[in-house]
Amino acid sequence: MAATVEDQLYIGHNGRPKLVGKFFKSSNPDHARKLGESEFNNLIYLRSLGFSKPPHYVVKPYGFNPAIDNLLLTEYVTAESLSGIIGSAIHQGNHHRLFRKLSALGQFLAHLHNRTAGDGTVNFVESLEYMGRLLKSLIEKWGVQREDCDEFFFLREAWRSRGCMWEDRAVLVHGDATPSNLLFGKGQEVVAIDLERMKWADRVFDLGRLCGELKHFFLPGDWQPLCR
Repeated sequence: MAATVEDQLYIGHNGRPKLVGKFFKSSNPDHARKLGESEFNNLIYLRSLGFSKPPHYVVKPYGFNPAIDNLLLTEYVTAESLSGIIGSAIHQGNHHRLFRKLSALGQFLAHLHNRTAGDGTVNFVESLEYMGRLLKSLIEKWGVQREDCDEFFFLREAWRSRGCMWEDRAVLVHGDATPSNLLFGKGQEVVAIDLERMKWADRVFDLGRLCGELKHFFLPGDWQPLCR
């Protein structure tokens, strides 16, 4: 079910403190409330596991109020988004800095996944069904030919049939690891925001999303060799 999130920055009269207000909205009020509550609880939980200080950090939540458009208040962190770092690599040639930050992000994700590995094994059913819905949408709404999607359906079934895919332990993943939701401070510091979609999944869930996002950034123009 579709939901929208509106962010608002609040600044005190003296310039401090700065707070971020996130308003969760949906045609289904219960759905919007659950998203806001989920992020609030997810932030608290990860901070309790040690993600409350550099280099691996998630923003501090101050409160959630469903009566005010499902408002979640968090701290504001001065940091650069992965989107900005990618843009700098594309337009200013700061390739080495991008690779350093991606290395730091890899360490962050490894720490997150290893710290939260559960007792249950991975269940790919939700991901497989989601892929099917995406392919169906491409065919029915966007005019993609069925034969052009057949290869993806084939790969999905090959993935489903590999027993080793189902053997690893499930871990908590960010769930929406896009360049705008990952921030970077000095050195190896990584800050994660927008954790309302955190869930149990396999270790490469976030990595797959990030690889797709990076490929999307680097597709146009003369900078394609960087993403090979």
